[in-house]
Amino acid sequence: MAPLVTHPPVPVVRRAVSVPRPRRPKKNPVDSLPLGGAEVDGIEAVRFYDRPTTSPPPPPPRTTPSRIVKPLVIAPVFALEGPYPDLRLELLERGWEEVQPAELTKGLLFAVKSANVKDHPPEVMVNHFPGAAALTTKTGISKHLRAMAYWADVDHRSVFPPCFDVSPGPDSIAFRDYYRIMGAVNLLVRGGVTNKVRGLANRALRHKRFIMDHSDIDGVPRAARPLTVQQWAEIEAAVSVRPLSDLPAVPPPLQAESDELLTFWRGVDPIVRDSRGHNLWVVKPAGKSRGRGIVIHQDIDAILSLATLSAHVAQKYIERPLLINGLKFDIRQWVLVTSWDPVVVWFYGECYGRLCSEPFDLDNKDPAVHLSNNSIQKHCKAFNQVQGLDADNNIVSTELLAKTIGKDEFAAVQQSMSRTAVQCALSVQDVVEHADNRFELFGYDFLVDDALNTWVIEVNCSPTMEHSSDVTSRMVPDALKGMVGVLIDADRGFTAPIGQDGWASVGEVTAGLGAPESVGKWNLVYRGPRVGGSLAQHADLTCTGRKFDER
Repeated sequence: MAPLVTHPPVPVVRRAVSVPRPRRPKKNPVDSLPLGGAEVDGIEAVRFYDRPTTSPPPPPPRTTPSRIVKPLVIAPVFALEGPYPDLRLELLERGWEEVQPAELTKGLLFAVKSANVKDHPPEVMVNHFPGAAALTTKTGISKHLRAMAYWADVDHRSVFPPCFDVSPGPDSIAFRDYYRIMGAVNLLVRGGVTNKVRGLANRALRHKRFIMDHSDIDGVPRAARPLTVQQWAEIEAAVSVRPLSDLPAVPPPLQAESDELLTFWRGVDPIVRDSRGHNLWVVKPAGKSRGRGIVIHQDIDAILSLATLSAHVAQKYIERPLLINGLKFDIRQWVLVTSWDPVVVWFYGECYGRLCSEPFDLDNKDPAVHLSNNSIQKHCKAFNQVQGLDADNNIVSTELLAKTIGKDEFAAVQQSMSRTAVQCALSVQDVVEHADNRFELFGYDFLVDDALNTWVIEVNCSPTMEHSSDVTSRMVPDALKGMVGVLIDADRGFTAPIGQDGWASVGEVTAGLGAPESVGKWNLVYRGPRVGGSLAQHADLTCTGRKFDER
């Protein structure tokens, strides 16, 4: 059973509307730095960026919910499309009958591709929700998580590194503006620049701060005037070269201004706290998976040139990751969503870490250093040669992660991951179409920085359930067996007792505590209010007219 971890209360959405009205979220117990209004991609939003610094309050008393959904009876017939031998074995052991997907008229269909589960009757339970691409595609998650402040009272930039669709369009314009500001910030973090360039960086940040505070309404003073194209080019050039040495001393007033601006920006944008002065970006092709085509770039022209060939996203690189034996790693976490009305989220009690093969070095752009995806690492010369760790095929267990990070510290990481997984699901609830005969298994990829903050990097549909290591060979059969228990024996989590605010603690609603033993290590962590209809409404907003004849 996973460790007992208490979640902080998160406000739930009680208004069924097609488009949420912008509002300023109220300060809650995890917000320690409310700084007022800020401009986020051209929209005014609240700036709540500090993470929890104190223990969250205890959950409310346990209650039995009044929102009961009629159980879905699943016929003992199934069909599979994809490599799921452990799922087949579990269903056959339950006495189910396997048929071909085309022959399935009732029962369970589990398929890799969502396109293969579109046209099935309500009597067939399928493993994909229409519209879930808003969470699982690179362009979808980059745009839809920006609604997190509306749905979960959390600013997305505190859990999701800034990410932009850099294909020609409005988002690429926002990316250029953000890239420049981060370039100026990184120069001040790193140092090693001439006093002229430092002054330009100060002025760029001063001007942006002026706009964010709406102080430009009465005019911009000379000291905060915007930079010219040539001056921005000087900043970009300085970012792309190594810090200079043998420079003249920085005048105290200039250094004081740099320090004050850095302090302000660390309070405004959490990614600044993870900066080491490189302004690196992870550039990903929008239509590819398994790490294909991903590169690490620092030069904006190179990033934008890739987007002219095909759709790409650029995500800010976390420059201060937590390391294990000097190696970067990420965490693959399974999350099961059994309903989107109400939002019902199950969190698996185990996860596994994926290690890079080469020592971490920001000056080395080799994928073996930065991208822990197994599909990339298995082609590296040092793959499966990690010294001093039980890491079969560069994969480490939950137990080893807890031992390395610390038991209590890793428990806090798990709590943060489960909370973020729910917040991501809430952020797309107005886009994903609910259906009573649907569920979906997701693979969340998390990164932990050196301050033990967790960042969701991306969310995968149909995560690999192959026996790629000793760790996954043990975990996968148990996870799929427990998933069947959630769907069939636990009524997908609709009837288990849960807190009035929708939250449960990790490990609380599991075997023996509100759910049958067959759910294994799956933990019901959230069940929101029932809306009673899809929040996604598609209205025709077409405007028509006719040419005005001046005669």
